[in-house]
Amino acid sequence: MPHVCFILHPRFQMLAYVFACETLRIANKRASRGIFTWETRTATAEPVEASNGRLVEPDLRGWMDGKRCDLLLVLAGYEPLALRPHGLGQFLRRAAGAGAILGGIDTGVAVLASFDLLKGHSVVVHHEAEPGFRETWPEIDVIDAIYHFDGRRLSSAGGTATGDAMLGWIA
Repeated sequence: MPHVCFILHPRFQMLAYVFACETLRIANKRASRGIFTWETRTATAEPVEASNGRLVEPDLRGWMDGKRCDLLLVLAGYEPLALRPHGLGQFLRRAAGAGAILGGIDTGVAVLASFDLLKGHSVVVHHEAEPGFRETWPEIDVIDAIYHFDGRRLSSAGGTATGDAMLGWIA
């Protein structure tokens, strides 16, 4: 059963998170059985505030426990690198080494790039964050699309495009 891990950073985009979770829930409902499972973690290991002010409680705290992920999505907000918790980079590398697709939603791609996990990959970045991303990581190819798969990497501009990215992953 494919398992998805969401990692939420402060001020992440709630719309993208809801689209991702609801796509999985609806897929399970349409199949009349549990095809997908998912868990939510936060960069703070505590409840984290979304950009709309709502708090989301993590299912798991820290970076050691949990099921093997098939898809790991980092969702970040306006200051994606303000918080780089100890252990996150190692957690992401372990997941990638175990075969997980790593994904960045909205500015979550900056988190992946900051841990050197996007070398040799093309990505999509939210249009507001694109100039700063290009300046910080000129070696990473940024493409014009709403979402993109590049090998074992997935990126989405965020918002409703996240639902499209999830449907693409499911397909």
